[in-house]
Amino acid sequence: MPTLNESQGNLIPDHPTDVDFQQCANALRSGKKGDMQRALVLVRNMNASDSIALLEIALESGNEFIRATATVMLGQVPCDSLSKEHQTCLNRLITLVQNDSDYGVRSAAAAGLGYLGDTSALETLVRIYHEDVEWQVQFSALVALGDLRDSRAIPTLVSALSSSNAILVQGAVGALGDIADKSVLETLLTMSERIPEDVLTTQRLAVALGAISMELEGEVRLRSIAALKRLFQHPHQLVKEAAFEALLSLGEMDIL
Repeated sequence: MPTLNESQGNLIPDHPTDVDFQQCANALRSGKKGDMQRALVLVRNMNASDSIALLEIALESGNEFIRATATVMLGQVPCDSLSKEHQTCLNRLITLVQNDSDYGVRSAAAAGLGYLGDTSALETLVRIYHEDVEWQVQFSALVALGDLRDSRAIPTLVSALSSSNAILVQGAVGALGDIADKSVLETLLTMSERIPEDVLTTQRLAVALGAISMELEGEVRLRSIAALKRLFQHPHQLVKEAAFEALLSLGEMDIL
């Protein structure tokens, strides 16, 4: 079993092969960022209950990066959606996104809820988007709403399209594309007529139109294809590539 790496002073070696729970716990309490990071990597290979216990230790750290990393990982603990471990992660993430004083941790908690994929978190994420004063947290909440793939999030996402913060608009467009509900097609087509100044928003608009158009037929599908062809003429390569991929997925092979 690996012990203290005397040459580097590490509690966990750079390439561990057999590290147990207690060694990870000790590393996470050490205050040494390198050891703490290595321990968090090892947590991913542990069972759900041990992972949660170690992530809770990491959350006691005074290092904001370690705490944020551990928070996101709570949403990635491998467990069945009906298990007590899943409910533990859900409750902890909701508490963190609502109450933690560090906006980085709140942002990570919102992202974690998206990874967890439990639609019971939808109302919390909607409230966080409207009430948190930090745009990073709001952005993570919008992305997480897309990850939940729940159409109940659409009113909030559509309202976010009017934000003065281009990054929030970007997050909302991407989330609408993830949900891919045809009820928002007209909104996105209107948006494509006044192409956003932000390149990443326009890229995500192309992706969203492509995703939604997969389920369309007739005239409305043709309108969406026409919008994608306009986006394909965009001067930025990121937008052109996104529109190109969307058109190919729709069977439009004559775009070049």
